[in-house]
Formats: sequence, structure tokens, C-alpha cells
Amino acid sequence: MRTEESLEIVLNTSPIIVLTKLEALEKIFKLFSEIEILSGILEELKRKRNEVYQALTKHINEGKIL
Repeated sequence: MRTEESLEIVLNTSPIIVLTKLEALEKIFKLFSEIEILSGILEELKRKRNEVYQALTKHINEGKIL
């Protein structure tokens, strides 16, 4: 059985966009011990260079997202 400390999640584009725009992405860090965003998803968001990409790169640089 998994505990909160061992929960991991992989996010794709739509949830990332929605959570960021709702300012709820920070809550994910409290629920999951490991958050991963696949490189293709990051590349897709990188092309837009919007607030979602900026928020993600901030969290990646802080080590909150793999």
C-alpha cells in the first residue's frame, strides 16, 4: 500500500495548464512526493512561452518537478 510520502504523478499538458491558471499547482506538491512532466509536454509548453511555461520552469529550477 502506498502512503502520501510515496505517491508519484505524471502530468500532461491540460492538467498543467488548468492547475497553473487556477493557481492550484502548488497544492500538487503537497499531495505527491514526486511530480514528473515528460520532455515532450515541456517542449509543447515551451513553444508558447506563456505564464504556464514560466511557472513550470520556476518549479523545475526549484527541484519540485522532474
